Parts: sequence; structure tokens; C-alpha cells
Amino acid sequence: MYSGDLLFTTNNQPLLKNQKNLPALNCKQHNAAKIIVTEEDVVKSNKQGFGSDIGSITNRITAMTSLLSNYDPTSVEYKTLKYRTQCGQSLQQSSIDKAKGIIPTPMPKEWYVRSANIINGNETEEEIEQKQLNQKICAFKKPYFFGYNYPSLKAEYDRQIKEINSKLKSMYQKDLDEMLADENLSDEQQEVLDSYVRKICLDLSPSTMNRICWAVEKYFANYQEQPFEEFDYSVYKSGVEYDMSRFYLVRDCCDRYLKNKANSEKTSNHNHTNNAADRVQLLDNFRSECESVCSNKRELCEILLDLCYVHKFNKSLVWELCGNVIIENMLSKYGYTMTYPEKSENGGYWCCGDQFVNRTVIFGGESYR
Repeated sequence: MYSGDLLFTTNNQPLLKNQKNLPALNCKQHNAAKIIVTEEDVVKSNKQGFGSDIGSITNRITAMTSLLSNYDPTSVEYKTLKYRTQCGQSLQQSSIDKAKGIIPTPMPKEWYVRSANIINGNETEEEIEQKQLNQKICAFKKPYFFGYNYPSLKAEYDRQIKEINSKLKSMYQKDLDEMLADENLSDEQQEVLDSYVRKICLDLSPSTMNRICWAVEKYFANYQEQPFEEFDYSVYKSGVEYDMSRFYLVRDCCDRYLKNKANSEKTSNHNHTNNAADRVQLLDNFRSECESVCSNKRELCEILLDLCYVHKFNKSLVWELCGNVIIENMLSKYGYTMTYPEKSENGGYWCCGDQFVNRTVIFGGESYR
């Protein structure tokens, strides 16, 4: 009996073209002794499950799979890497069994630690040959596409590439990509190139995921990132002028509300209670105080917008009290119309795999208010 994580059907041609029928892996599972489970056993099992190597094992298998793309399927290197990825899946199962109290079998360091394959001169010819093979296919680097999962690793890679490109251009007037694409390098150039590639912190094997990354990067290489612009909150305003005396009174209301809210949350956390009703009451009191010192809702909105977007009060204050006024202001500026994207099979543009068209609705002008 075999089990799997997913069963699905597809007519996607790239998937069908690359699908491979492989024999099922029969990973030997270990059974723990049968016991009547107590609370202490559950705690012990949870502790044993901590520090699992499942993620690390998976990353190493992925690195080995990436290295496969460098070799012919009939080569010793390919067959050895394929065997190791299959063993890795068994090691994953063993690591999962750790929570049962079963000691998992560790992955041999020679498979993923380069220093474990150093030849010290005391080996037999067979051992030297094995270490040389291990050095060649050692999965000690993460694949290139992992750089998008680990920002610090990507930053280190970018720094290295910048430095390597500078050196290669000074020597051969070519950058790394040009050198890698050149099939007519001299022996000296190839040796220099190989030495630099070995130093790069990410694996540049032409695996499927790496090639997808490079294709996407190439596509967007000429796109310029839009410069950051500060948000102009004046689009929310009606232009109504206000008296500065009321501005300071509303500011004092905001100060009191934020202090009362902080004290309420501190008390709630200390007593481990949910103070949702208290928060509603505080907000109602805040609204009443603000309206008592500034009864004109548009003027109050202008004051709160300036307090929140210029004087750095929490922006939720103005939206909680004057959200409807802000929406009215914006609709008024644009003739009480709103344009939004709507999915359509005959859309004018694409986003996240779907087509969209712009739809415009009218809210009725003066009747809306």
C-alpha cells in the first residue's frame, strides 16, 4: 500500500511533457513500543519533535536535484545524486519519526559538507576516487532560486557578482554572464571562470527553477522601478478652513483618547480579559468629545487629517471618526463616479493570471449625500 500527498488531473502540456513515471519509494518505517499514552508522554513526544532536521534535509535534497541538471542521466554523477535524493526522502521519514522517540539516521556529511571530502593522503585509491566524486557533486550550496527565500544570501550573492564582474571585465572585457555563454574560452579563461564560480555562494546549475528565475529576471531587466512618492493626503480633503483654536482642542481629545486606550489595553492584558466593549465605549466617548468641540463634520475631518498625516497621530483616528466624510469628499471631486477593475474573459489587461476591464459606476451626485 502506498500513500501520496496529492492526486490531480491536468491537460497542461509542459507538465504532461515533463511528467516521469517512477517506481514508488518504499521507505522503511520504524514503530515505537505500544503504550497507554499519558500527559507526560505527550510532553515528551513534543519535546522530541523539536529541532527537527526535516527542513534542512529537504533543502539538501533540493540542492542535489539542482545539481542533476549538470550531468547526463547515464553518468555516475547523475545516478549517485539520484540515489542520494531518494535516500533523502527516507531520511525525511526518519526525521518525522523522531517525535515517536526513534533516533533518526543522519544524512552522511560527505553528501553536503565539502570539507568532509578533503583528501589527506592516508586514503586508499578507492577512497580517493570516492572523495573526488563526492567533491564534484557535493550539495554544499543552495540553488540560485533560494536567494529569493533568503534575503541575506541574495545580498551576499549580489555583492560577489559585482566584484567578480569588475575583475573579469578588467581581465577579459567580459562580465560573468558573457563568460558563461562563451563556448570558445581558452584553457586559462575557463580555469579562471571555474575558480570564480566555485566561490559564488549560490549554485548556478541550469536546473528548472534556476532557469525560470533567470527567464523572469531577463524579462523584467529593462523595467524601471517607479520612484517613491510621498502620499498626497489632500485628495481626502474638502478644502474647508478651520480655526486653530478648535485644532488644539481636537488634538487634546486625541491625546486623552490614546492614553485611555493604552491604559485599557494594559489592564486587559494584565487581567487576561477581552475588552472589546471597553474599546467601543472609548471610541464613542472620543467621538462625542470631538463633536462637542467641533460640530462641523467637514471641519473636524480636515483637522483630524492634518493631525494624522502631518502630526503623525495614528491614521485610524480619522478613518474611525470621519471615514464616510473622506469618501464623500473623494466622490465629490470626481463627479460621484468610481472606476474599479472587474474580471472579464475579454479584458483589456492581465493581473495574476486573470483578465480585467475597468468599470465605472455613478453614485448619484447630490442625491447621494
